[in-house]
Amino acid sequence: MRRGAARLAGLVTNSLVAAFAPLVVVPVVTTTHGAAGWGALAVASSVGAFGAVAVESGWSLDGPQRVARGTEPHARRLLAVSLAGRALLVVPVAAAAALVVLALAPSYAAEAAGVAAVSAAFGLNSNWYLVGTGRPWSMLLLDTAPRVAAGAGAAGLLAAGAPLAVYPAALGVALLLSLGAVHRRLRPAWGFVRLLGPRRLLRSVSGQTVVTAGRLASATYIALPVTLLAVVSPAAVPAFAAVERVQRLTLAGLQMLPAALQTWVGSRSTSQDREERARKGALVVLLGGVLAAAAHTLLAPVAIDVLFSGTVAVTPLLLALSAGVIVLTSATRGIGGLWLVSRGRARRVAASGGVGMAVGVPLALGLGALFGAAGGLAAEAAAETSV
Repeated sequence: MRRGAARLAGLVTNSLVAAFAPLVVVPVVTTTHGAAGWGALAVASSVGAFGAVAVESGWSLDGPQRVARGTEPHARRLLAVSLAGRALLVVPVAAAAALVVLALAPSYAAEAAGVAAVSAAFGLNSNWYLVGTGRPWSMLLLDTAPRVAAGAGAAGLLAAGAPLAVYPAALGVALLLSLGAVHRRLRPAWGFVRLLGPRRLLRSVSGQTVVTAGRLASATYIALPVTLLAVVSPAAVPAFAAVERVQRLTLAGLQMLPAALQTWVGSRSTSQDREERARKGALVVLLGGVLAAAAHTLLAPVAIDVLFSGTVAVTPLLLALSAGVIVLTSATRGIGGLWLVSRGRARRVAASGGVGMAVGVPLALGLGALFGAAGGLAAEAAAETSV
């Protein structure tokens, strides 16, 4: 009981700190570079988040439960295979993310491209492994703390008059520190990767293809709405990105619920016990989403006003749509990430992501062009409903 409480406390702390870390730099950017600077970084973060999903290769979906029901040597082998496989993807994905942002960002394109590339490379993180092994406090040390330091350092330099380029540079330093700490503290079984050899490593990595495809499909309507709106309605990007950033902050905090329950579900020895726990967990995640959506509706206007230095105005309609997305996303996380994965049906999660992409992307472009920020949020809600 005490160990479970400590794990939950660690997940709560890490989720909140990780959610707030990127926001440290936002008020400084809006003050020093205005809505244009914020809009460029918003597009970069959107594209970078999509790239991170590609690099991550679906390990956050089924990896925690695989680790939770295995031995420590098995877990360290999985970690090494995961890191080696993702290392093959990081350079081409980061380069592609940078090129997309260079084409889309109306201003500060080079700086935004740097943010997109480094954000995509953060898909190399090992948080899924730490969730599966029940070590949330290590997540705070190995992944979140370097990001917090990078954001705080960049914010201080920007406030002192440094160019916007210091932000992607700080993120790059944080990534290198995080990867070095993972190597020293978690000790991935690199010897196992050498024994596998290139051919068997590629075969092992290809086993994640279906899950990765589903995650990428989901990312098109989760991570890319800002980018899609930048294509059809650039003027609506600052307001939409502001509401969605606070929405993502709420969802990041809620991520502690399915993360905490992953280990609880995966630790059971029989499939029937895991499925029963997963059902209960899905309900808990949904109820948490309902409560968080209510709080979001009340507090988001204040948060947006503070974070964006009064440069962005939001309407009650935007807040209501955003709250709906929070509830629907919580339902998706519980049903897919917990219940279906516990039944060995990660492919169903991938299929549902394809449905969300087919619904969300055309609606984001169409409704975004017609109704701006409200259309973008309505498209997100429709996509999550279809999923």
